[in-house]
Amino acid sequence: MKLFLLFAASVALSINDGVDALNVKIPGVVYTSRKGLTGTDDSMNCKSATEVQNDMNSIKTVADRVRITSLVDCNQGELVLSAAQAAGLQVHLGLSTAKDDNVFQTEKTKLASLIDSNHFGDHVIAVSVGSGSVSQGQVSMDTSLTYIKSIRDDLRSRGKMTPVSTAEHVYTYDGNVQLIEAVDFVSAISNTYWEKAWVNEAVALTIDQIRSVRASAKNHNKKFELAETTWSSFGQDSSAADSTPENQAKFFSELYQAMSVRSIDWYWNGAFDTMWREKEVEKHFGLFNETNALKSNFEGLTITPKKLFYIHHIRWNFMITEYGKDVFVRGKSNDPFDQEDQWWYYDETLQQYRSPTMRCLDAYQSGNGGDVHVYTCIDTEGNQKWKWDEATMLFRHLTRLDMCLNTDQAMAFALTMWPCSQGNSNQEWDLIPV
Repeated sequence: MKLFLLFAASVALSINDGVDALNVKIPGVVYTSRKGLTGTDDSMNCKSATEVQNDMNSIKTVADRVRITSLVDCNQGELVLSAAQAAGLQVHLGLSTAKDDNVFQTEKTKLASLIDSNHFGDHVIAVSVGSGSVSQGQVSMDTSLTYIKSIRDDLRSRGKMTPVSTAEHVYTYDGNVQLIEAVDFVSAISNTYWEKAWVNEAVALTIDQIRSVRASAKNHNKKFELAETTWSSFGQDSSAADSTPENQAKFFSELYQAMSVRSIDWYWNGAFDTMWREKEVEKHFGLFNETNALKSNFEGLTITPKKLFYIHHIRWNFMITEYGKDVFVRGKSNDPFDQEDQWWYYDETLQQYRSPTMRCLDAYQSGNGGDVHVYTCIDTEGNQKWKWDEATMLFRHLTRLDMCLNTDQAMAFALTMWPCSQGNSNQEWDLIPV
């Protein structure tokens, strides 16, 4: 039986060979070599080849891939391709698109130049045409589809089979099946940070947001990736969530958990703080500060493995299932995609049973037949404290010690709380490794 690992974060100092670093690697980061406002003197506001190389070397300590959104701006295409190859990084190239068609045409010409000059090597794993361009009203859907086809045709004519996509908001993909059909893989953007999400619920909302697009991608036999997501460590913005170092680290670690267990590739935006930006919160998205030091809230973060399992009702052969914000019992799904809804892990420190969406089993009604549901995980919430007893098979509530998890046919298999009764088959559960 295959055992998957889910990762849960705890704060502790992680030191690898004397260098402060994350103890895990994420799939990728979004990068820009710009260090000053667009439209100003590029000689002062674009990083040098040496600076870009130093950046790539730093990124390699936390990620395996780097994604850029323009080839032309600051000559990123050439500089990043060379530096990333030297650092051992894979590259997800991006071409900028805008209302002015000349922007795309200039990027397209630059792509051809990179191929002709042998900068476009095997370390290029993907090409994206535009990043949020349709979502932001910069180009129409028809224009985006035309651009995607144009770049794919150019690559194929040059013998390059590199997959081509566009990075668009998940809502844009969700409402346009023709876009899913046009790309080689689905590259969706989701930023619950910009939807003022509560950090405890942000990863759950992210999983909810991408669910239907992941299903559409699967139905079209196409890979799904999360092209961009982020959280700020400082600043205030009326359109954004609460920005603190603790919240940034919490979102990052819980996102790592949720994406890893689902084998979803994802990119953190961005690699470095960008103090030249105008909005305060946008200055502090990075994993590293501007001097290439890992920020202290990540430097002190250790991510450790937890085992995934099914919570199985022995008598009825049902699994506890969480879908959206509902929880119920049903037979084990044969669909790997749907099986995710039946996975759980136990946080021994917090005594919580968590789904991979970071929602917890919760019971607040103390009477017989009290409702059991899922709710946003809160570390100190007494309603979310449970312990399964392997000897008795009882699933005991640790705040109401005389109450146990129960389901039975007479109550339409609802999850409820009843006084603990050893030997009562309605209360007998086991944990089956995934």
